[in-house]
This record gives sequence, C-alpha cells and structure tokens, in this order.
Amino acid sequence: MIVKPPVFGVFDGATGLDDFTTNKGLTGGYLAAQLAKKVFTNSRASLIATVEKLNRQLLVEMKKSRINTKDKFRLWALALAVVKIRKNYFEWVQSTDSPILVIYENNKWDLLVKDYEIDLDLLLLWQKYAKQKTKDIFSVIKPVIIEKREKENQTYGVIDGNPRMKKFLRSGKLSLKDVKHIILFTDGLLPPKKDPRKKDDFLNFVRLFNKGGLRLIAKTHWGLQNKDPWGWQYIRLKKHDDMAAIALSF
Repeated sequence: MIVKPPVFGVFDGATGLDDFTTNKGLTGGYLAAQLAKKVFTNSRASLIATVEKLNRQLLVEMKKSRINTKDKFRLWALALAVVKIRKNYFEWVQSTDSPILVIYENNKWDLLVKDYEIDLDLLLLWQKYAKQKTKDIFSVIKPVIIEKREKENQTYGVIDGNPRMKKFLRSGKLSLKDVKHIILFTDGLLPPKKDPRKKDDFLNFVRLFNKGGLRLIAKTHWGLQNKDPWGWQYIRLKKHDDMAAIALSF
C-alpha cells in the first residue's frame, strides 16, 4: 500500500501461473505490488497517468526477468484502488477487483465501482467441486484458470503491461461533503459468501467497521475461512487471500 498524503492506495499483485520466483524467492505478484508503490510514491502526475506509467514499467520489469510476455498466464498483474484527497473533493482510480467504499455521515454507503467481480465463472466451477467435497480444487481447475488468463484485457481488465488495460480503468472525482470514511481494500477483505451469485454483504461489512474498524472485519472474515479450509462452504479460490486496506476518516 501507499500512505503518502494526499495519495493513498492499495495494490494487489497477481503472480503468473508458471511458478516464477526470483533467486530471493520473490513472486511476480509481490514484485508488481512493490513496483506500484514505488511508482505512485515518486509520481506527481495525475492518477490515470501514473497508472499508465506503472503499466509500462511493469512490462519493462517482466522483460528484465525474461518473462515470456506473449504467454498471458506467465504475466505479473495488478489490481489497485487509489485516491488523492483534495480540499473539498477526492479523485480516485480503480482497477479489477480492489473496491472503494464510501461511508457517509448518515451511515449510508456507496461502492464507487459495482461490477468489480471478475471470477464468477471460476467460482461457480469451484462450487461444483465443493459440492463433491473435492480437496485441492485449485489444482483441479488450474487449466481453466490458465485459459481465462488469456482473456486479460479482452473480457476483463488488469494491469499487466498491456496498454489495452486503460479501457478497463475506472476513475472519477467525488465531493467530500458528508463523507465520513473512505475505505480502499483488496479483494482479500471481501465478505466470504456461500453463493457466488449473491452480492457481497456490505451492510454487515459497514456494521463491522463501525464496531471495530478494519481489524474486526479481517478477524471476522478470516475466522469464517479458517473453519472452511477447503473452500467447500465459503466459495473462494484460496483459503485466505492477502489483504491490504486503508480507512480514511474525516
């Protein structure tokens, strides 16, 4: 993440499916997220321009590591949510499945991007095997995941060095009037759910936040996941996905 007022952001790196690591054991997803932090830390450009610079630099770094960028399943990729706080408003940019949630003084809330879910097809396939009590479902459906990676920046967007990612970026400006909190987070903090088709329960998400902040949300969600290590009850692609989250309060 980056906490450099007036800029705040979270970055969720995705490692290629070829098991690449550096000689220090660092994954492509880790390197992508750290690169994002570095680029945003040093940038004075607009949020969109900074994402475009990050995207170009990511391609350079992959080539330095001799990643075959023609094979999309090998690419390092990135989701992000970043805001820049101004005097009376804030600017924002979002990619893939890292949401931005705004909570108002009256306790109503709004997601700046509603259609952030990109893995519904994979989750429904996972659910099929979960009903059969299959263990290590990820290994079973990995060929389908690899196949889906070929559709990056065609049917869904992700920052992976491809200039077409700009088509899928979401951005905007929003007044700070009556804004009480802005929460930026990676998909690891999304509420666990039993039916992938249902909308995420942000009513309870906001309730937990008001009661105990981000820590209570994380503790609650990880508690549910710990009781379901194979992902048979709460449908997801990992036992735990990594979390990065920032709450800004006004």
